[in-house]
Amino acid sequence: MIRLLRTNYLCRIIFLIVILTAGDIFSEDSTKANMPYYKITIESESYSLGQLIDTIDIDIESSGKPIGGVDIKIGFDSPALEILEIIPGEIPDSCGWKFFNTRDVSFKTSGEAPIGVWQILAMAEFGGDTVRPVCYGFDRKASIAKLVIHVDSSQIDLETDSILKIFFYWQDCGDNTVTNISGDSLYLSLKSDNEKMTLRVLPSRTGAPDSCISPKAQNKPVRGVEFQSGGVVLNSGN
Repeated sequence: MIRLLRTNYLCRIIFLIVILTAGDIFSEDSTKANMPYYKITIESESYSLGQLIDTIDIDIESSGKPIGGVDIKIGFDSPALEILEIIPGEIPDSCGWKFFNTRDVSFKTSGEAPIGVWQILAMAEFGGDTVRPVCYGFDRKASIAKLVIHVDSSQIDLETDSILKIFFYWQDCGDNTVTNISGDSLYLSLKSDNEKMTLRVLPSRTGAPDSCISPKAQNKPVRGVEFQSGGVVLNSGN
């Protein structure tokens, strides 16, 4: 178990160091870009009483840009919802990606923290492996991961609940990022429409704050990922 945890942390550290310490290829203006190069969506699935286990896809779309890796963190607030496991989606499975790891990182530190938090780390290539993946995504929307969920009907109040939300969650600047296949470009969340109304700080449910883009960094991340949350849509089955 200790060896596995060390491996998980080492993989993420390598993933972030590679993409954050590459050469300075972005201009000052490009760090302020607000273009949707990628879109990551947690799909919504309908739930009828009596149905216990289902899967929810996390999909990714790109504007013609290959995907070298993703670091995704999601959360949920409802005690009726449980994530049993997270399995590879169509992209890492069909493309033969080299690394896919998930872990439950739930740690409720305050009343505003989610009940459950999971991290997903997937990379097309890893380490010194010379065998290249078959592909780096598709020219259409496809799943990067699949959430295997369990819904506890006894915890649901259909009079007040309409959806059990699953949302993206930021605890540090490495959360919810996409890297290209060469590892020299890191894409963060887009700025929200109400950016002037809400100052982002970590932890966050709305995206990475401006402090995640250091003006002194050699290779500045670019805002270029749109996120759309989803979850379980409740109905009585009538």
